[in-house]
Amino acid sequence: MSKLEVDQIDPQSGTTLTIGSSGDTIVIPSGVNLAAGAVLTTPVLQGTSSTAGSILFKEDTDNGTNAVTLKGAAATADVTLTLPAATDTLVGKATTDTLTNKTINGSQLINATIPLNKLAAGTDGNIISYDNSGAVVAVATGNDGQVLTSAGAGQPPAFEAIPAVADNAITLAKMASGTDGNIISYDTSGNPVAVATGSSGQVLTSAGAGAVPSFATPAAGGSIVLIKTITGDSNTGSITFDNGSSGVVFNTTYDQYILRGSRVRGVTNNVYLRIQFRNSGGTITSGYRNVGSFYRTDGSETNGSGGQSTYAYEDIGSIRNDNAEYLASESFIVGAGHNMRSTMITQSTYKDNQGRQYLDNQTGALDATSTVTGLYIQMSSGNLQGVFSLYGVTK
Repeated sequence: MSKLEVDQIDPQSGTTLTIGSSGDTIVIPSGVNLAAGAVLTTPVLQGTSSTAGSILFKEDTDNGTNAVTLKGAAATADVTLTLPAATDTLVGKATTDTLTNKTINGSQLINATIPLNKLAAGTDGNIISYDNSGAVVAVATGNDGQVLTSAGAGQPPAFEAIPAVADNAITLAKMASGTDGNIISYDTSGNPVAVATGSSGQVLTSAGAGAVPSFATPAAGGSIVLIKTITGDSNTGSITFDNGSSGVVFNTTYDQYILRGSRVRGVTNNVYLRIQFRNSGGTITSGYRNVGSFYRTDGSETNGSGGQSTYAYEDIGSIRNDNAEYLASESFIVGAGHNMRSTMITQSTYKDNQGRQYLDNQTGALDATSTVTGLYIQMSSGNLQGVFSLYGVTK
């Protein structure tokens, strides 16, 4: 091996000093330093079979002997790494740094990773929406009680006052369900309240200003309360009013009861209307003391009397049904619900099958004590037509 040892080689001015030729390797031993200002034109830092080419940058000699190694990739295609044309500091992959004047493509953000504290501060109560170009906008907070209202496609929503409900706009179907029989009133604050249903036969009673009304048993004073109306037609064999059945009250709730009949006749001609008392669901069919008198006219007046022991009432003359001339009656009943000899007083008017007008006055009473709790109405033959209404009378 040839060896040349010199202290300095000075090429002739304007010439190039060439050391070796293509394919030669020039070895600079470790620890040999290039002088400051030495220029290497397109140098190649050759790697070995186990490591890529690299270059070391030593720290200041007054700091120590540590170095930064800039190393190429172990295996790669030919690539070019261009440094920025500015005085700057490079950012490392694993270092903590603050980026300035950089833009991050939204597609590179990982879903569900940005916490609320990373959002820019805004105005309290604002919400985030988008305008018709897709840009993010803040929806102003609005005033207390306002609601977020859509402005339709192409516009962000806005907070607005709740629209007033138009008159006559709330239908029964929009009301909340309630208890059957309750009615709506208002308390002293003007708030709606439900008035409890009450019991059968009770009436809505005012409690005066500043109080909610309520259902109560009618106060004394002779008031008349409709309890039940039943209409008979050509298919009705009989009509029954029983206490506690289908809303009927026929007990000690009322001092007296009134039974009114209108447009009454039989499906069969020349029949008699009959009324009996009932006890605990059964009809009392005997043991009555009935007496009555009548006035009749067919151009001249006639009077007479009648009586029987099977009914509390039975009209003395028969009722015809071939003309629109029907029986009308009113009966007063005393003693319902009490264990006593209940009494019925009845006045009626009708025409018989000969066309004679009758005015009937009768009274019928039980001949033994019994707790009367109902009424049974029928014709002497055939079905019953007409309207019967039961009323309660307070003292």
